[in-house]
Amino acid sequence: MDAGTVLSEAGIDSLALVEIIFDLEEKFDITIPNPDEIEGMDTAFNTAGDVVKAVQTLLAEKG
Repeated sequence: MDAGTVLSEAGIDSLALVEIIFDLEEKFDITIPNPDEIEGMDTAFNTAGDVVKAVQTLLAEKG
C-alpha cells in the first residue's frame, strides 16, 4: 500500500477505517477529528496518504 492507495479499493470499509483510526490514536496519543477539522485537510480519508497526512499534521501540532 502506498500514499495513493484508495482505501475502499484496498478492502478497507468505513468500519475498518474507524478501527485503524482508533489504533492510530492510541499508538500516537492523539485524537483524529473529521478531516475537515484538520488544518490543511479538505477531503475525507479516501487514500492511505490522507490518513498519513492527518496523523503527521496532528503530531506536528502536538510538538
